[in-house]
Amino acid sequence: TLRTPVADLAGCLAFTAGALGKIAADVLVLSRTETAEVAEGSGGGSSAMPHKANPVRSTLIAAAARRAPQLAATLYGSLAA
Repeated sequence: TLRTPVADLAGCLAFTAGALGKIAADVLVLSRTETAEVAEGSGGGSSAMPHKANPVRSTLIAAAARRAPQLAATLYGSLAA
C-alpha cells in the first residue's frame, strides 16, 4: 500500500499546527495581565478571581502545536516498516 500521501498529509497538518501555535503563543503573551493588549472572546473563568478570563483556547492550541511534530515524526518513522 502507498503510505506517502498519509505522511504528506501529516507533514502539512504538523506545519499548520505550528503556524497556529505561533499565533496562540502570541495571544498568550499579549493577554497577560501586565500587557492586556488582546483577549479571547469568552475565556475560562478563574475561581480565585472572578473578573479574570483565562485564555483557554490559546493554551489548548499551543499544547497541540507542541505535540504535532513528534506525532508527525512517528508517522514518518512508520514508512520504513
